[in-house]
Amino acid sequence: MKIFRFAPFFIVLFSNVFNSTYAYEEEDAVPITVAVYADDGSIQKVALKVNGRHVEIKTTLVNETSIKKRLGFFAYTPFFEQLGVAEEHADKTFSDIKIISDGKAITPIAYRRGFFLGKDITNELSRAGISPLPDLDVSEKKLALVTNQQGFRLKAWQGYVSYSWANNLLPKSNMVSVVEYQALPQFGRDDITSDRFNRHVLQHCGNPDDMRKYLRQLNGSSDELMFEQFEIPLKFFKDRQISIDISQPKQNWLGAYPMISLTCGVSEKVGDNLNFQGMRKNSESLISILVFSRLGGAIEELTK
Repeated sequence: MKIFRFAPFFIVLFSNVFNSTYAYEEEDAVPITVAVYADDGSIQKVALKVNGRHVEIKTTLVNETSIKKRLGFFAYTPFFEQLGVAEEHADKTFSDIKIISDGKAITPIAYRRGFFLGKDITNELSRAGISPLPDLDVSEKKLALVTNQQGFRLKAWQGYVSYSWANNLLPKSNMVSVVEYQALPQFGRDDITSDRFNRHVLQHCGNPDDMRKYLRQLNGSSDELMFEQFEIPLKFFKDRQISIDISQPKQNWLGAYPMISLTCGVSEKVGDNLNFQGMRKNSESLISILVFSRLGGAIEELTK
């Protein structure tokens, strides 16, 4: 049984100077970290909305002082040696991201660098006509144009990408910052009799026997289904309450049909076991959303 994990882009905002955390990733996917250079008192409230793959994080920032505050946002990847398998944004520009502050769109500045044994070799790569990001298909002819690095002939290198943007917060004012993006979850086919099904359900505060009975009723007695698992870290918000709104479309991004979703720690379930609304009080953790869907569309072809 195949499992696919793509690079999700989880946007996060932090309340302490240079606090940061990371986005969940595995295998060849590349995560990205986003942080804000601000003091503890600047963040007033946070609202997270997830509709299928679409994620929106709305943060209200306040300045109760009599002087202007400058808020600096930045995002970065770790070093990576290759791009994610079937990654949607191969150039690491994440072009679907929208950043809006007080109704005005902001375009972050992107920086792409190449490294070998910790040394920045972006200029050497550029002179040879090679992108700074790792490229397993780059021609030997171009690689031969790059001078030896610390006594080694260059065959592979590491990439690094960072982004930055900034806002001014006027005295005695507030500002609403919204970040939107398309999350890419872990996904694959599953069987409701499998140990992994039991484990996934238990990890998301569900009862496996109840889930099996419910899903068989909706799935035409079939034991096969699609699962998606979205993970969004929340511990950087410390002990703040976070407003959470989770909903599922009638048909997902791979043509399957969501039947049930599970998550822990959200105070209210809304309709047909697919939607959740409420407050997340314990923000010293992440929110993980598990969705089971009836097979259909591209998922059947991808996971054969």
